[in-house]
Parts: sequence; C-alpha cells; structure tokens
Amino acid sequence: MEPSQDISPNSTGPHDTNGEVINHTETNHTETNHTETNHTETNHAETNPVTSALAAADGPNLPPWLEQAAAQLLTTLGPQADLLDRQPEALAAALQWLGQQGWLALKVPIEWGGKGLNEEEYGWFREQLARCSGALAFLQAQHQTAAALIASGDNDDLKALYLPAIVRGDRQLGIAFSHLRRANDPPIEGRAVAGGWEITGTAPWVTGVGHFPEAVLAVPTTAGVLFGIVPLTAVESGDRNIQPKPPMVLGAMNATHTAAVMFDRWLIPEAAVIGLKPIDWIQQLDRRNALQGVYFALGCTQAALDRLTVLFQEKRLLTIAVAHDTLRREFDQLRQQVYGHPIDKPYAQKLQLRAQAIALMGRATQVTLVAQGGRGILATNPAYRLQGEASIFATSGQTPDILAATLGAIVGKSPMAID
Repeated sequence: MEPSQDISPNSTGPHDTNGEVINHTETNHTETNHTETNHTETNHAETNPVTSALAAADGPNLPPWLEQAAAQLLTTLGPQADLLDRQPEALAAALQWLGQQGWLALKVPIEWGGKGLNEEEYGWFREQLARCSGALAFLQAQHQTAAALIASGDNDDLKALYLPAIVRGDRQLGIAFSHLRRANDPPIEGRAVAGGWEITGTAPWVTGVGHFPEAVLAVPTTAGVLFGIVPLTAVESGDRNIQPKPPMVLGAMNATHTAAVMFDRWLIPEAAVIGLKPIDWIQQLDRRNALQGVYFALGCTQAALDRLTVLFQEKRLLTIAVAHDTLRREFDQLRQQVYGHPIDKPYAQKLQLRAQAIALMGRATQVTLVAQGGRGILATNPAYRLQGEASIFATSGQTPDILAATLGAIVGKSPMAID
C-alpha cells in the first residue's frame, strides 16, 4: 500500500489492528486520569490482527476454511486497500488471487465444484472482504451473483461450459440488471427473433467493464425477464453492436470501472440464454434479499474502527478512544442481531437492520474523517476512501422501502410502517 502522508513509518496500514476496544490507559495526558475510565485493555503490539474476526461469538457457524480465509484476507489485501481503490491493474490482480484461492465460486453448488455457501456464510465472507477492500468486495460480488444466476438457470449446457471454469478461477463475469427497477421506463428491451433474442437499449450501471470479458444481462421482454450472457467489450457484427461508454467517475472504487453499456440490435443466441424469470423478478429479489446490503456496511464500519485505532495510536487522544469504543459497542450489538436467530427474519426486521447498519457506517466513517483531521480530505487518505466506500454501500441496490428505512435510521425518526 502507498501509505498516507500522516501515517508513521512504523504503521502497517489501516487494517493492522483487530478492532478490539482501544487501550488508552497508557496515554500520558497531564489533565486527564485515563486509568479511571472503564475500557477493556488490549495490547495491540501483541494481538493477532484477525483475532476478533475469527473468534467473534456473534457470527454464524462457519466451515474451518472460511474462518481461515479471514486471516488471509486481512494480511494479504488489507495493506493494499488504497491501492486497490485507485489502480485497476492492482484490483484485477487481487480478483485473480481470489480465484486462485477458490473463492470466486462461493454460491456455486457443491455438485458443480463450488463452495455452496448459504446466504449467511456468504454474507460473512463479504463482511470480511469489505473490511479489507471495498472495491474488491464490490467487484467480486458482481461475479458471484453472475455465477449463481448461471447455476440456478435452465440451460444445462451453459452450466457445463461455464461453472467448471468459474470454479477453477479461469472465467469471470459481471452482471447488469439494476435497470429492472425502472419498470415503468425500461432503458433496454428485448424481443424474440429467429435463433435467439434481439436486444436494444442501454444498461446504465454495469460494474467491471474492462475487468470482465462477459456479463449476465437481464432484459425485460413480453415473455418475462430474459437472462443471457453477452460480451462486455466493444463488438460490431454487421448491423449489430455493443458499445461500452467510458467509466464513470465515482466518489470511490473507480478502479472497478462502472459504466453504461449500449446494445444495438444485439443477438443473444439460444445457446447463451440462461432462462426466463417472471417480470417482477427484481421486486421479489429485493424483498428476499433486503438484508444483503448489511454485510458490506458492517465490513466498512469495521474498517473505520480499524482506522480509528491507528489514529489513536498515533495521536494518543482520549477523545478518539472514547469515540472508537462507543461505536464499537454499537457495532457489536448490531452484529449480534444480524447474525442472531431467526436466520430467516421478517422483511420489516431486515429493512431495520440494513438501515441501522448504513446509519452506523455513515457515523463511523464520518468520525474517522474528523479524527484524521485536515489530511483526511486528501484523496489518498484512508479516511477519505472509507467515506467514499460508505456512500456507495449506502445507496447500492436501493429500493423505496430501503430508502425510507435508511432515512428514518439516519434522522432518528421511525420509518413508514412496512408489512
């Protein structure tokens, strides 16, 4: 990692602590007796940086390999967080590394060689990865979803062609279906033609252009929502073409290359069709997966707590320690609720937990920026990056229900009653 300008040479980066309550009894302020405070003491010089991740009693029951993965993520990727956010080549290499570990087929069923994780286990993995790198967590999620869509599709030949390569880490894909939420004004449509489906319009938000050679595209049709595999590069085939636009300039994660992709009469052949879903598929998915955004928010909050620990060790200010400990206690309580029973929570509870996690993430990253001071507004500073990551995690996959619940959590008002 390229260290930010205010990090001492002895610091190993923003993820070199275990997120435990800060030991501020050793500070040497003349006006405050720190030993009177009631905070748990932790010697960070002697603490394994992944202890809290592995020993957390409030997480799900995990396969041993998944617990071990947390240590590898923090030690391998944590120090590169700022680099992965800015440099596409470094991000691509990190994505390839995940594939080499066998971690890019987490939602692929075991019978196809994948890990077959359930939603809670996969959520825990995303939390740990978001703690290390928001950009990589967001990018790999596109591929994991694409792999799951292929695995749950109707085209067995396509499964046989793609899933073994995905399991080996040799094949990676993006997704493009957020536009389905624009049900009244779809920006892209498809129609059945001889040999397949003809696609015209624009997929306005596609993450991974330049990283993924292909994507799973969802298109509304008169027969339902069509899912098919399309190239994610500029292609011309007679009067049919695909043209990605230049990547958008986002507040963070620019190395992920999010862009709009235009399709002009592009043909998805029957061999590349995954299947058809009901026209309200995205609405059903959003309701079923209302909790999913919470895991990125938890990981980003942990990263902010890690950074606060580093800042306390540098500045030795009691105010930073108190802020850290206050946020940490709230984080632990929320995390227990997320991973607690019942696993299949009511929809309203999922919304509430997601909203609380987003609100806590926003406060934690804001506190980190303030604690950092003036250097926190440098584009290369970890505090600045974390604020950007939080803005993306707070708004990704947003629905009217999630918006209402999140605003309620942020401003302290009860959200609208939701069945």
